[in-house]
Amino acid sequence: MAALVSLLVFLLCACGETTCDFCGQQKVCKEFDIMGTTRHICNDCLNNTASAVSGNVARQYAELFENGTLEYPENSPLADHSDEQQEEEAKDNTDETVPVEISSPDEYTSDNAEQSELPEDSAQPDDNAEPTEDTPVDTSGLSNEALISDLNRKLQADSMILYADANDVNIYHLYENGGDTGIVFTVSPGTSGDKISICQYSPDSSQSYVKAVIRSILTYIDSNDYDGLGHDIYNGTIQNGSYSQSGINFYSAIGTAEDIEKGLPSSTFEIVP
Repeated sequence: MAALVSLLVFLLCACGETTCDFCGQQKVCKEFDIMGTTRHICNDCLNNTASAVSGNVARQYAELFENGTLEYPENSPLADHSDEQQEEEAKDNTDETVPVEISSPDEYTSDNAEQSELPEDSAQPDDNAEPTEDTPVDTSGLSNEALISDLNRKLQADSMILYADANDVNIYHLYENGGDTGIVFTVSPGTSGDKISICQYSPDSSQSYVKAVIRSILTYIDSNDYDGLGHDIYNGTIQNGSYSQSGINFYSAIGTAEDIEKGLPSSTFEIVP
């Protein structure tokens, strides 16, 4: 009898049971690579994905990426390459020629900056100057004025703001704390209202991208529930590729390494009313 008990214990220990990352129970699980992190998921959760990925569990994934706890693998196009970028910027600072982006707002705020050092064609129009607290964003004359105003009100909670492109009134560049995030909003007319496409071009702006997308979701569904409904819709869209809520459709796509090399966005999120 003792030998039989020992054999059963041995078999149970060798059956490969682990703690399921979704339900938290000790079960036989399979390993999955979820956005660069190994997760153990049991068959029960796999067969009931609706309950397994909803609520707090799915919300925690977005929070881990947003606060920087969960990171992309080094070879991922979405990984944080800020250190490499700083090294490149340090090398670029040794060059005498400083490139100027025509579509960017005026970033020269120092009173001692000599305007004569800039090329004559780099002067920015007043409409693209960064506003102060007493200067509201002027979107008058734009066909999507109401949508952009609503988006900016939501984005303000994360110190973000949209600036219209100098050459196309349907394209907006997202700035955070005065710096360009490399995230571009494109507005286009739809059958039931303006739809937007949010594209992430800079691999170092993943956290800003998540925040901007969730704020945009809340704008369309007219909600302030960032940690609840906003995260749920975002995660549902990311995990399934598409999602529908209150008659609004959400779509998500991740660019391949080849697409990114061609200059296409690394991530795209679309909201279609």
